[in-house]
Parts: sequence; C-alpha cells; structure tokens
Amino acid sequence: MLSRTAITPLNSGKSLTPRREASPAPDIYGKIETGMAPRMMAMIATNDSLEKSVRDKADVMRLFKRSLEAVRTAFTDAPDTELERMDMLFGEQTTVRRVYLRMLTHMHEHMGQLIGYTRAMGMPAPWLDWREAGKKMVESGQTA
Repeated sequence: MLSRTAITPLNSGKSLTPRREASPAPDIYGKIETGMAPRMMAMIATNDSLEKSVRDKADVMRLFKRSLEAVRTAFTDAPDTELERMDMLFGEQTTVRRVYLRMLTHMHEHMGQLIGYTRAMGMPAPWLDWREAGKKMVESGQTA
C-alpha cells in the first residue's frame, strides 16, 4: 500500500520519485502521444526511450511544455482544409481536427488520473486552490 508521501506535487521542488513503491510522474506522463498512423511505430519507440531516459523533474516539465507548445502551434497554424483532411488513427477513419480533440481529451484524462492519485494519497492537487485565493481576495476587499 502506498503512503501519503509516496508522490510529490509538481510545485514542491522535490524529486518525482520520493519512494520506491510510488509510480513516478515520468511513468505517468512520459508517453507524449502525437502523430498519425504512418509515424505510429516511430512514435512508440520514441515514447519508450523517453519513458526510460527522462527521469529528472525539470526535464519532464521541459518535455511536457515543449510537447504542449508543439501541438498548440501545429493546430493554430493549420488551415481548416488540413484540419478537415481525413486520415487513419488507430484503425479508424477520422479528421485531423478530431485527432487534436482526441489529444486534448487524452491529456485531460491523464490530468484527472493524476489529481485522483494525488488526492487518494491525502495530498492537494499540485497547484494553488482557487477557493483559498478567492477567499483572501474577499477578505482584503479586492474584486476580480
């Protein structure tokens, strides 16, 4: 059974693998999924390599941010004709736009898993609680 200290919030400045029995965040987020079917095997090989080699918290965060920015730029720069282009993904005919939507929902799924995992350990989510910030604003007379 995992203890409350088995995982560390991302903003704590501590290691991502504080205890042997914990699933480290690189194992949870080390798989950066992008690309269409023709590149699938190369992507899998890259993911397997990253999962084993990117272990430092700062490196994980850099890779995560770089990946998010690459997807944001690719989507923003793509013309509608490219987003409506049909292609195959996991054996299913789909549009490029739907692939981006799938990436977004997949990312949210993993974020929800991490939040649940963190809370199951009795810890808060790894960001400031907006309720506390709002309460302080009300107490000090500030408005949004």
